[in-house]
Formats: sequence, C-alpha cells, structure tokens
Amino acid sequence: MQAEVIGALIGKAAPQVECSPEAVGRYVEELSRSLSATTQEGEASDLASLLSYPVPAMTADGCSRLDGSLEEAPFDLGAVLGLDGDPAAPAAQALVQLDSLVDRVARDLALDWLGIYQRRERPGGAALVKLVYRGIPSRAEFPLTKEFARRSNNSSVGLSGNAVIINDIEQYLWESGGPYYQCDSKVLSEACLPIFSADSEAVIGIVDAESWNRQAFTSETVSRLFGCAIVSSHLLQSID
Repeated sequence: MQAEVIGALIGKAAPQVECSPEAVGRYVEELSRSLSATTQEGEASDLASLLSYPVPAMTADGCSRLDGSLEEAPFDLGAVLGLDGDPAAPAAQALVQLDSLVDRVARDLALDWLGIYQRRERPGGAALVKLVYRGIPSRAEFPLTKEFARRSNNSSVGLSGNAVIINDIEQYLWESGGPYYQCDSKVLSEACLPIFSADSEAVIGIVDAESWNRQAFTSETVSRLFGCAIVSSHLLQSID
C-alpha cells in the first residue's frame, strides 16, 4: 500500500496522532509475509478453539463484572458467523489468519490485551462482534448506538471512524469523565482504531489494544496498530 494512501487513512482516523506512513507500510508488509507463512496443517486444529470463547458475567446495568466471574455458557461465535467447523471455508481460513495476526501483534507490541471486532447486523441492531483476542475474557458484543457510545470507546470508534488513544485512563476519566467501558481494572492505557473497508468509506470493525502501563501507545506503537488495522481489513471482508 502506498504511503500516500496510508497517510490519508491516518489523517481520516487520527489526525491528532503523529504516525509515520512509511512505518505503517513496513509493518503491513511484515504482517502480510507472516500470514502467508500460516500452514494448512495448523488451520484445522486451530479453528475449533476460535468458534466459542468465555465471556464475563454481566452486572444489572449491562457492564462486565470485574471479579473474574464468567457466564455459564460461552459465546457461540460459530453460530454468529454461520461457521460449522469446516476449516476449508474461506471465512474459517480468514478467522484463523486473523487469530494469527492478533497473536503476532500482541507479542510484537507487548500488549496486555488485543482484540479485533467486526461490525455485524445482530437481532438487536448493528454491533461490534469480537472475533479474536489475546488477554482476559471480555465482552463479546458492543452495540453500535449513540447511547452505548456514551460509555464505550469501542462503540464510539465504530460509529465515528475516529481513533481514540488514551495514555492515562485515570487522568482521562478525571478530566473528561469518559466514555470508558471497563473490563479490567489493571488497564492504564488504551488505543482503539477503526478498520475501514477497501474503499475507506465504511467502518467495518475496530482494533482495540490495552496495556497495564501508562503512556504505552507511542507513535511507533500506534503506527503498528494502524498496520494491524489495514491487514485486518482484507481478512474481515472474507468473513461475511
């Protein structure tokens, strides 16, 4: 992807962030090479573990409990995506690659939590559905409504297409009062970036990254997260 195109994407999503289009482009190339090395043998064994995952128990007001308690039933991602476990299905292969991508980026950037969400139509309306992640269990779906966006950066970014970078959550909450949806009290920094469609016109998902350290999201780190978002875009378009 040309630096000019990457620069335009950064300018659209996060004009307040200093990122190097060249650095983003280099990381896109690194990630693309890494994904191309994913072996067919590993895909079948990985898929089953991705089609359901644990989620936190919810409080009466619809927030995740912070005591580590989980819902009895895991979230059935396979049912949401219409996947029956066939590893040869294009969407299944894309999901496995997306999981490999998250694993690579989380390790590269020493993140404590990283997830990729896709915008999907759900029975209650449009929502961000978590496809893959690294870290502790967290909420599976974020409604894409103005009301929920008042307390969730995920929903806010999913609606607006504007990235949110918070390098000191305590200060952020003290000064602005939010929005912020807390799943883990240890998190001190968060970066939430939009994933755009191929024509850059629609938000088709988000990348959400968290760290237990303040000031975790430097220009270099955010540049790499943009690279992750760009590579994710191609994969999300294979998961319908």
